[in-house]
Amino acid sequence: MTSERRCPLIVEVARGSSPRRLPVFAAIALVVPLGAARLAWAENADQEKKLPPAEEVAGSDLVTSDGLQLSATFYPGTEGRESVPVVLLHMWKGDRKEYAGLALYLQREKGCAVLVPDLRGHGESTQSPFGGGKLDAAKMGTDQFYLMAYNDMETLRKFLVDRNDKEELNLKKLCIVGAEMGAAVAAYYAAYDWTTPRREADRAAASQDVKALIMISPDWDFKGLPLNKPLANPLVRSQISMMIVAGKEDPKSLADARRVYNLITRYHVDPETAELDQRDLFFGEPPTKLEGTKMLGVKGLNLEPAIARFIELRLVDKPYPWYRRAGKK
Repeated sequence: MTSERRCPLIVEVARGSSPRRLPVFAAIALVVPLGAARLAWAENADQEKKLPPAEEVAGSDLVTSDGLQLSATFYPGTEGRESVPVVLLHMWKGDRKEYAGLALYLQREKGCAVLVPDLRGHGESTQSPFGGGKLDAAKMGTDQFYLMAYNDMETLRKFLVDRNDKEELNLKKLCIVGAEMGAAVAAYYAAYDWTTPRREADRAAASQDVKALIMISPDWDFKGLPLNKPLANPLVRSQISMMIVAGKEDPKSLADARRVYNLITRYHVDPETAELDQRDLFFGEPPTKLEGTKMLGVKGLNLEPAIARFIELRLVDKPYPWYRRAGKK
């Protein structure tokens, strides 16, 4: 009998379950014969040498409409204009370094084009638009977090539009991964993206590029950005594929994550009857007290493969058409 290594990646909450007693079901499992695993590892090691190098992005490419200079790292995709763009949003008082491992993993394993910014007040994105000082994440008010969700994200999108039109990625397959603060920013921006008209490709309409959200340890009400507000939007709660993850041994994060799941589950296909490739809502409870990006790179939690598998199912394998945003060339 062939020896196998089985890693449960994502678990899904049963529809209608009580928050106090919540059974879970394996939704995605990675089953790899050990021989094949060794071969894949050797192939990946060879592929890693050929990956396009990461690019540091700043300067005029990333200045927000209110004058803030952002900094980011971009990992180019390997699938040309079919590369899935992924934006990774860090935790409060964190920075883009939290995602270095995941960014490289998604680039290597799924050919994704990954943009990892320092959001305003964090990392190298602290130059105040008002002059005479720097933004400090610990002192920022709710207004700055709203600017983060709109101004910062629109600036990052402009960078991706440029790469889309250079046929380096397919913006119509946009995925945003956010941890804690980043989850709130991702949800608010998704609502904006799905409802705000833009003049692109010789037409005026909401672009609706965000096709998937991954929320890691989402905070139900982060700094005045309650998640029920963007998730009340009927398009966001029903049309965007979502993966929600929180540590099973972190009561507060787990309660918030379940609250998010319970708010939107009725608007998605029934996980108990749908085939895996039709499911668009997943819930993960890794056995840990760790929160947010601290779960990344931890042996046994398998969060990176889970995220990659979700992106494969909901974006890589979906035929969203590429088009040039500047209109006809």
